Amino acid sequence: MVLRNRRTACTIRPRMRTLLVCFAMAAALRAQQPPARTVEPMREEAPGVYRERLYIGTGGGKEIRLDFRRPPPDPQRRYPAIVCVSPWGNTAGALRGMGIRELGNLVRAGITVATFDYPGQEDNPSPDAVKDKYGPERQLNVRDVIRHVLTRREVERENVGVVSFSSGNILAAGALARPAGDPAVKFWVDAEGPTTRHVLLLNIPGTMAAVPPFPDEEHQGEWMAREFLGATLSDEDYWKEREAFRLMKRVRCRFLRLQGEQDHVHHWYFGHAIHALNSAMAGDVPWVRGGDGPVNTWHSDGKTIGMLPGRIGAQGERVLAFIKEMVAMPPLGRLAEDGRKPPRPTPGFAGAAAPGRRQ
Repeated sequence: MVLRNRRTACTIRPRMRTLLVCFAMAAALRAQQPPARTVEPMREEAPGVYRERLYIGTGGGKEIRLDFRRPPPDPQRRYPAIVCVSPWGNTAGALRGMGIRELGNLVRAGITVATFDYPGQEDNPSPDAVKDKYGPERQLNVRDVIRHVLTRREVERENVGVVSFSSGNILAAGALARPAGDPAVKFWVDAEGPTTRHVLLLNIPGTMAAVPPFPDEEHQGEWMAREFLGATLSDEDYWKEREAFRLMKRVRCRFLRLQGEQDHVHHWYFGHAIHALNSAMAGDVPWVRGGDGPVNTWHSDGKTIGMLPGRIGAQGERVLAFIKEMVAMPPLGRLAEDGRKPPRPTPGFAGAAAPGRRQ
């Protein structure tokens, strides 16, 4: 192609440089990924929904079974994508927990959806199948899935997000922080995820009745740590790799926290939502919002966190609208609010304190 004038050259060359950078980044990601093998090629699963089932390697000799759903094939188009993250079972459960029962609703809206099973759990989705449910190995499993999605030719690489439910937020935060900014996603939607060991293990005073199998309310957290995770509440080396509020400070994408007025585990308690938002504000997250509340705000109570009425599991249409909103936003760095966060109100700002433990 012959460039007719200098103005044309100035217009085209930056675009070419951008394309070359994108191609180089995609090639680098593909080089990082172990080979994938398709077991069920792309075919129509439901009207307007196509699914491929494949296994991707983890780099540690294991494989992750992944289902990738997309709109009808169109070689001329690239689509935004979300990766769903839950702590066990097939991660489509993340969307179901948020009230989206039919994945096709997202696909027919022009969004590709990746769901997966953790290695070795394809036929045993029980939470008891693995003790270390939240450690670095599983966090890297999530990272490997995100990296795979970013290499797919039908995916719009600048428009990939993560959607986590409940304690899937620990795995999502770890995946996005190992290392920070790699894999590079545009947004993360976190629905009612626990921020600390005490929230995770129902160790917040008065939020859960002492009923079987818990021996008593006072020792509930220690019992849960031992039976559920094979750990203790006091092992700081263990928890520094498994508490979301620590990990999420290194995340570098937009962060939307969704919280129902009635938490799916803790009923009336929402201190973990305040803590999640303030932890994001204190870290590298460039854009922070709770529900439809204000952007990049420090929170000290429930008035500004944009809580959804009732239970989040009954709010599927609103959750779907939030995901579509995040997808529709421009790339990182192009919103006026990106990176513009006010300083912490005071050095000892109480709203940033971690939810307490039982006394």
